[in-house]
Parts: sequence; C-alpha cells; structure tokens
Amino acid sequence: MAARLAEVVRMTDALHVQGVPVERRWSQRRTATLMVEIHYQGTMVANCQTLNVGLGGAYINCVSWVLPKGAEFELVFQLGDEHKVRHRLHARVIRASNDGVGVGFRDYDIRAFRTLQEVMRCAAQMAANPSQVA
Repeated sequence: MAARLAEVVRMTDALHVQGVPVERRWSQRRTATLMVEIHYQGTMVANCQTLNVGLGGAYINCVSWVLPKGAEFELVFQLGDEHKVRHRLHARVIRASNDGVGVGFRDYDIRAFRTLQEVMRCAAQMAANPSQVA
C-alpha cells in the first residue's frame, strides 16, 4: 500500500512539473455565490464574490484582487440577514489568474465549519432542484 501511494505521489509530481494541472483539493466544491470581504492585515481591501465553495477553500471572482500567491488573509461573509453573524475564515491564496483566485481555508472554528457545511448543503439542493429556492 505504501509503495502504491509513493508511486501516485511521484506520478502527480511528474505531471505537475510537465505543466499538467493536478487536482490537490481534499474536499469537494459546490457552485455557490457568496458576497465576501477580503481583509488583509486588519484592513478590508476588497469586496468579492465566490464562484464555488468547499470545506477546504473557494474560488473567488474579484475585479480588484491585489494579494500575491501565498498571501494569508481573512475572508469575511454572512449568510442571510437573520442574526447578522459575520463568519471569518483564515485563508491563503493558492493561485491567482485573470478570471479569479483560488484560496485555501486555514484554522477555522466549529461555527465557520458548520456554516460551510450549510453552504455546501444548500448549493447541492439548488443544483438538484434549480427551480426551487431553499
């Protein structure tokens, strides 16, 4: 088993070196549109919108993106207007391109984790029943 795992890692690294994109996500992503704020070193630097979200990260559409690959920041969002609870997720820029930014979440609390689970559940329901709004 360990030999097979080592072989898969070598193949993945070889593909990456050859320029072939390799999926490294540990969690599934769902199409989900959330308005988010990007906070860097305590200051809000951008308002953006997610294109998809997973437990491990998100893909963000942001016209005014300014942070480089590897930068750590805080992603802030809220769901609905009920309690005005603002969720904060520590994140890192994984990749940035002209069409968006891939980010990975880091060290989030149980409330944020449960909120991400709810986002994923609602997105799955919307995908299964697009004519119904949950």
